[in-house]
Amino acid sequence: METAWDKAKLVIRILIGGLFIFTAILKLISIDHFTVYIYSFNIFNYALSALVARAVIAAEFVLGCMLIAKIYYKQAWWLTMAMLVGFTFLLIYTAIFRNDTNCHCFGELVELDPVSSIFKNIVTIALMLCVRKEKDYGFRWWKIVFGVILACGLLVPFCAFPSDNLYAFFFKDESTLNETLFEKSLQDSTLMTTLQDVKRLPENDSVVFSMSAQKLTINDDKYIIAMLSSVCPHCILGMKKANAIFKNNNIDHKHFKIMIWGSEKSISRFLKETESESFETRIIHPYVAIELVNGAFPTFIFIDHGRVERVLDSRELSDNAIEKFLTE
Repeated sequence: METAWDKAKLVIRILIGGLFIFTAILKLISIDHFTVYIYSFNIFNYALSALVARAVIAAEFVLGCMLIAKIYYKQAWWLTMAMLVGFTFLLIYTAIFRNDTNCHCFGELVELDPVSSIFKNIVTIALMLCVRKEKDYGFRWWKIVFGVILACGLLVPFCAFPSDNLYAFFFKDESTLNETLFEKSLQDSTLMTTLQDVKRLPENDSVVFSMSAQKLTINDDKYIIAMLSSVCPHCILGMKKANAIFKNNNIDHKHFKIMIWGSEKSISRFLKETESESFETRIIHPYVAIELVNGAFPTFIFIDHGRVERVLDSRELSDNAIEKFLTE
């Protein structure tokens, strides 16, 4: 006869499995942000960080389903416990040595700081101990169900949401740049305004700046110019990615320049959110910006002593591409 404790364990097991599936889905929805977050630890290059992000999502989904369906339950229990303990130690490191406001345990949509996530993991580990001695269901079609779970867990994050390098290889559209207008905009100081004295105010955590007219000089070195919109979520993600690449590879910020359009208030928010106030930034007229790149934001223009060498979108941007360009 099924006891109250048996029913309680059933609920606990379904809750834990459902939590893992839920976190996997939320990470998948904001997979690019999760990739940038993993890359920010400077353990893997960007391409490998993208694969690690998808592997974590796949593991969470598969383990969550295995716990609920009680397929290879003992192995699933130990692997789940190992993930929880491993991520808890990582969160402890993050809480001590970093100032992250979101650990991305629930992706970008639900913010959770590292300390709160540590307590969440401790509670989950305690609940896992309550269901440690469960046995496999052993139902008739369990092998087929396991195959479907494994296929979904691997195919969706790796194929339906391909990493940037694979996406750029298979689905890249030709990036366009109006080079004639680009040359004109460099010479005409009325088309853009330079941000000066850019600084973050600690009292209200805002970014402030003054403005002046100044030509952009790019004939003396190699530069990457980012064409951005201050309210474009893809631009925010692309700038976070570029910032992480420059930081992780210790590349001089003088090689990266921002051309952005939008209101002063939205540009201030953009610089704050992307932590890019250290890059040379110019506000460009919106109509000029749109015509320059045919409305394709963000666009990254690689300039070699005044000559346009490459034009990339954010998915093509990588640490390898930037380092190769700047060191050749």
